[in-house]
Amino acid sequence: MEIQFEIISRGTMQIKYGIRNATVSGELTFQPPVFYADLNSLMNWETPYQNEKITEEDKNKIIRFLSNLETGTKIVFE
Repeated sequence: MEIQFEIISRGTMQIKYGIRNATVSGELTFQPPVFYADLNSLMNWETPYQNEKITEEDKNKIIRFLSNLETGTKIVFE
């Protein structure tokens, strides 16, 4: 399943995981460039399915993917 992400403001990152979307709050620092993501906000998913929650397995997969990206901004979940 494809994972996409985009940091859309100083305190927000939008994550797409398949047909699911989550807005993750956090704090972006510039020196060094690090986005400190709020782990609890990762649980707030928008899906077309009623009452669907993210599984622990999917949550860990997303965290590993984003934490290991080789981009200009490091992403850390706290």
